[in-house]
Amino acid sequence: MLNKISEYLSNFERSLQTKEFDLLKIMDLNRRKLDFYLLEFRYKFVENNSPILNIKINRYKILCDSKEMTSIYLEKGEVKNFIKNMKDELDKKAKNIALEYQFQDIELNDIIKVAKEINFNKYEDLINSYNKKINDYKHQYESKRVELYSSAAKDIINITFSDFTGMNLNLKGTNKKIPLNKIEKFLNSDKKLKEKEEKKEKKEEKEEKKKETKEEKKEETKEEKKDNTENGENIDKNKIKEDENDILNEKRKKNLNSIGIDTKKMSNEIIELITKSFQLYHDMKNINDNINECKTMRNLIKEKLNYNYDFFNILKLYCYLEKRLAQKDDYIGVILEEKNKDKTNELREYSAYNLTGI
Repeated sequence: MLNKISEYLSNFERSLQTKEFDLLKIMDLNRRKLDFYLLEFRYKFVENNSPILNIKINRYKILCDSKEMTSIYLEKGEVKNFIKNMKDELDKKAKNIALEYQFQDIELNDIIKVAKEINFNKYEDLINSYNKKINDYKHQYESKRVELYSSAAKDIINITFSDFTGMNLNLKGTNKKIPLNKIEKFLNSDKKLKEKEEKKEKKEEKEEKKKETKEEKKEETKEEKKDNTENGENIDKNKIKEDENDILNEKRKKNLNSIGIDTKKMSNEIIELITKSFQLYHDMKNINDNINECKTMRNLIKEKLNYNYDFFNILKLYCYLEKRLAQKDDYIGVILEEKNKDKTNELREYSAYNLTGI
């Protein structure tokens, strides 16, 4: 019945400019009565909940609760409790933000000072910088992933993995899962082998430079003989290099055997492919760790930013209600609205309407 009366009155209110003043006064009084009865009988009270800004309210009525807006009705006594709870929350948050802990409450002017010093752009910039890092790492990860599967796409070995606890290595139909710790053990051994080979190469380069310096001091008559022997020396160097690679791969075979991979029938090409695959897999694991670390830091900053936004929103609503209601006592309740609640990391809008009864 109340809904039908409200609908009828709303239709009647559409052309207020054509109504006489006495009639408008009667309509206004009827609207006030109707709104009061709608609040009284249409909506039920909810108890001990936090519908706005996580501020606990003992008793209230929900008029609207959507993604865009929350609208509640508070009786006079609950309005005063709500304002007091907001002040307590402001005091707690201001101390946490300013990192100044004291037993006595902070004055409102000092709370406002803390709010003015909050730099929201600084947090947004940090979040954007971590977003950029995450995107860069994702590109690196994808590049390594493509390279990994390209290196294994020769029908010689097949690489698969679902996480970074280990990888599945398929060799000629034999599937074997290699745990991450064994992959790291092999890569550490391989790193030592490479470092040893690099030291050896640097030593040989130094000796070669010394030899070239001595030969440069020889007479020009011997230059022709030197040219004739260069091709032979280059052939010897290539042969030496091949022998060194064979020795390196033999050592790698031993290291692969130590982690449970049978290398008896493996060629040097397969050994090199497995080594490269292990390294790419490990690189991807490290990049993935970097991504997760950046996401963790970004989420921490977002939490801090949201905390500051909540503090700012509570302060704004507290000042708004204090200004409207601090010096007033002739109302029975307040309709409180919170807008923009669907927008993340933004200041919300608030409005309040005093109800004076009938």
